[in-house]
Amino acid sequence: MNGLYSVFVSASLAPYAVLGDVETESLTIDVTGNDWNTFDTYCVKMGTIQECLVNGTYSSNVFNITGLAAGTNYTFHVYTVYKDVLSEHYSTIQSFTSM
Repeated sequence: MNGLYSVFVSASLAPYAVLGDVETESLTIDVTGNDWNTFDTYCVKMGTIQECLVNGTYSSNVFNITGLAAGTNYTFHVYTVYKDVLSEHYSTIQSFTSM
């Protein structure tokens, strides 16, 4: 059968994100997909700062966020990306860094 075919890519679900260690100027966020996710990267965003990890490249999917101010409240949004399409929803992590 000849002709053009359209391939539609839908956004995946939000990943699971768990707050790990919290220090005075850093924290960690552990992320995993879920049974229904197909995606290329995990991303974490805080304001205009964004960091991404390629899925399956590292032995663990842990974001180590550094350069934070002590005793400050931060909100991070964690999401996945599949073929340049962002997940429909994101996981939210809120934390104060230690004093």
